[in-house]
Amino acid sequence: MIRIGLPSTTPRRRRRLIMTHVEQSPPTSNLSVLESLGLPRNWLAAHQHIVSGVSPEIVVKLSKLLGSNTRTICQMIGISRDTLNRQIKRGNRLSTAQGDRVYWAALAVDAAISLHRGDTAKTMRWLTRSAWGLGGEKPADVITTPMGAQAVIDLVGRIRHGIPC
Repeated sequence: MIRIGLPSTTPRRRRRLIMTHVEQSPPTSNLSVLESLGLPRNWLAAHQHIVSGVSPEIVVKLSKLLGSNTRTICQMIGISRDTLNRQIKRGNRLSTAQGDRVYWAALAVDAAISLHRGDTAKTMRWLTRSAWGLGGEKPADVITTPMGAQAVIDLVGRIRHGIPC
């Protein structure tokens, strides 16, 4: 007799396999990080938004969204907290390079939040722990560059689809 479906395991193991698959489904009703921050998802619109100058208050919004402090988010983005506070106080916009880092960090955080089904506490724990798929680096430390953020996004995709790192 040929069995099609789940591998030969105990009923308890089969239930755990099914629940693991269900838990990895992305959220359907939550706003994305980009939408919550008012950032465009379209690449050209994002480019234009970054070049025109991103408001430094977006870093504060991101920290509130994640339930974290501004210092942690500034470290994640690679912007000094003093510089951020100065720019907010003076009413300046972020430089193009800083805006680019904020955008890529938001993309990576968005992927991590979707992996954890909208649970920001789990997301922050995951971001601040070393990841085998990133060579032992913490995702929060890697997000500081666009290529690092892309590596985190790729890692989330590999985890979601069960691809070994």
